[in-house]
Order: sequence, then structure tokens, then C-alpha cells
Amino acid sequence: MRRFLFCIGIIIGAVCCAENKTPDSKAYYLQDDIDETVEGTERLEGLILRAFYQKLRQLPPEQRNKLVAEQLQWQEEMDRRNKRPVPSRGQLATLSRIGIEERRLANRLALLRSPEKVYQAFLDMKDLPIRYKGKDVCLCYGELDVQIRNEFMPDDDFKLNTVAQLVPGFCRRWVYGNAVYHAGIIVPTNDHVYSSSNMGYNQNLVIWRNRKPFAVYEIDRKFDISDIAAEEQNITVQGKNGEKQKFDFQQENTNPVKIDGGY
Repeated sequence: MRRFLFCIGIIIGAVCCAENKTPDSKAYYLQDDIDETVEGTERLEGLILRAFYQKLRQLPPEQRNKLVAEQLQWQEEMDRRNKRPVPSRGQLATLSRIGIEERRLANRLALLRSPEKVYQAFLDMKDLPIRYKGKDVCLCYGELDVQIRNEFMPDDDFKLNTVAQLVPGFCRRWVYGNAVYHAGIIVPTNDHVYSSSNMGYNQNLVIWRNRKPFAVYEIDRKFDISDIAAEEQNITVQGKNGEKQKFDFQQENTNPVKIDGGY
């Protein structure tokens, strides 16, 4: 991803040269945001490297090659996804690109710092299908991609944009009877949203049974999730304030994943 950051630096330089030498205050603010976000991505890259080597040392020798291979696979996939066109122009496009990379780096860091069973559950779940807008759509490395139109794109040119993501730290896997269950939280990414009034806040508890969509429950946006756990016949969502919400994970429903926000 350092190659990507280098490319961003070229883009920033090109944008600055193309603009008026005395830009307005809005341009200055955007450049400050860009500089801060670049610093954030560089810091996250260093933390990821440390977390990766720490996790590598903790694994038995026979499992280390799998972690290295998965890290390389993630790197290649994220590099490919980070090169996608964004529905913005000028400095907003630069800020959007760097912000997307920062989100992905933060997710990776959270995953590498998670317990091994959570890490393995995420790997099991990262490409599972979910119900979204009337059809089953597969996640791609834990992200939900949809085709959207944007004012900066031609009407006949649909572009893929990531509108939601699986939260790495809340991935769970368990066996009950003859079935294998997975559960996780899916939330909006807000990748191309620049106003708080357009931010998405949906929290979806998604349950899979034998790798197929089984149930979805919407968690109130004000419920600050700290943990989820399978207990007896329930999946329990724990809040940071001590509150709990319980759902029968054997009860199937046809609810779709809901994503609000400026998409």
C-alpha cells in the first residue's frame, strides 16, 4: 500500500499545481484534512506490521505460512480495490481515496489484534452471501459492493462502490446440533459521505446457517455494541453500558441487510 500512498502524493501535487496559487479557505481546509489522513495511514501501516509479526511469532511453525499467504492475499486485494475510481473530483477525490484506505487499514489492524478464533471466523465469513435489496449478494473480503450512479459519472457508466462492511472484531462461529452458524455485525462504510447529515448508522446483526443467509436483525443506532456471543439458543449482543439484546439464532427470517446514508 506504500505504492498507493506514493501515487496519492503525486495526485496531491498535481491538484495543487493545477489550482490557483492563492486557493480559498475551503481548499486549505481540505489540504489539512488530506495531510492528517495521510499521516494516519502511515501510522496504521506501521502498527499493522508490528501486529502481523507479533501474531506470526505466536503461531505454531506449521501455521505461519497460512498467515503469510493470507496477509499477501489481503494486500493484493486491497491494493486492487483502492485503485477503483471514486465518485468525486479534485481534492475531494484525493481525500476520499485516502480515507477509504485508512478505513481498510484500521479494519486489518483490528483483525490482527483479535483472538485467533475471531480471526478464523472472519476468514470463514469474508465472502459469504447476504440478503440486500431483494437478492443475495456476496461479500468481498468482508465488504459489500454495489453499483451506484453519481453526478461525476456518466449516466451509462455504473461504478462499484463499497457501501457496507463486516466489523472484524465481531465475527463469531459456533456449532449447534448438525449446523454450523456464523454471526457478525454489518455497518455502512460512509466512504463517499462528506456531511454528517448523510452519514449511515445502521447496525445489522447477520446470522448465517451452513454458510447461507439465515436471519438479520437491526440493532438500534444508539446501542453501542461491545461484544456478541452465542449462548445456549441465543445470540447475545452486549452493549458498553451493560445492556443486552438476545435473539434466537434458530429462528429464521427473510429480513434484508439495511444500509442508510448518502448512497
